[in-house]
Formats: sequence, C-alpha cells, structure tokens
Amino acid sequence: MNKLKVASLSTIFFSLLTLFFFSQNIFAYTPIPNSPLANNERPRIFINPATLSVLTARATGSHAVMYSSLKSRADELLTTNPKMGGYSVTIFDQAAILALVSLVEKTNGNDYTTYKNRAFLFAQYVLDNADPWQLTSKHSGQSYGIRGQAGALSIIYDWLYSDLPPTLKSDMHNFLVNI
Repeated sequence: MNKLKVASLSTIFFSLLTLFFFSQNIFAYTPIPNSPLANNERPRIFINPATLSVLTARATGSHAVMYSSLKSRADELLTTNPKMGGYSVTIFDQAAILALVSLVEKTNGNDYTTYKNRAFLFAQYVLDNADPWQLTSKHSGQSYGIRGQAGALSIIYDWLYSDLPPTLKSDMHNFLVNI
C-alpha cells in the first residue's frame, strides 16, 4: 500500500472515531445524586450567610478604604465592555468585583441594580464567548481560558443567585454542570 493510501485510511479512521465519540455524548456530566447540582441548588463559593455579615461590616468599617477602591473599580467597569484575553484584569476579576460590590451594596440596603445588571452582562458575555476547548491552552489560567470563564460564571451565579433572571440562571447552570 502506498503512503498516500495509508495516510488517507488513517485520516478517515480518525475522523470516524472522533465522530463516534462526540456523537455518544461521553462528555456529559451527571451530578452526584442528592448533591446541590443534582437538586438544582446552588453551591456556595467563599461567602455564606455567616461570612456575609462580617464582610459587609468590614466594607463600611475597618476595610472601608479598601472597599471604596474596589467600588471605584466597579464604577469603571460600568462603562467598560466585557473582554476576555487580558493579563492585568481577567474576566474572573471583573466578574468578582461587580458581584462583590452588588452583594455588599444589596446587604447594606443600597441600590445595587446597576452593578448587578452589569455583572449579568459580563455573565452573558462569557456564555456567548466561552471556549470550553481551551482546557489545555497555554493561557488556560487567564481570562480567556476555561478556568477564568467558569470562575467568572461561578462567582456571579453564587453571589447574585437570587437576582438572576431565570433564563440566565438556567444557561449558567447548564454551562457550569456540563463544562
């Protein structure tokens, strides 16, 4: 058999094998029975009701200067388009800043709608531009890597869960479960 036929046969075989595996949905994730994901409950990331009161107290007390700086950065993000691919501030950082300021402002009884809505815009941007095939990318830890994408969605999903519009909540849940 000449080299061209061997190359063609191996290419066809690989293509058929790839098609078979991808058509079998072998990458679908089935949550552990009775886990939060299986019960459509949300996991908790960093902040729970006990730590939230401490966090908000610090934001207006001992860490007020730091929180003011964080809130200024959130204000800048209100006029910044979401972007994946930077080294200085990742999509995860941007999402976390907006979600945290939203959460603290809400807990303190302040208007947080602008920050919340902007966080939702960032979440939708991640969903619309996510590339789950970057699992082994040399930049996988950066904002355009899957860890940054999933991290950004996880923070918004957890910290702003009760405010998420149903469709966005469902889309985020499906992305996180099936990643």
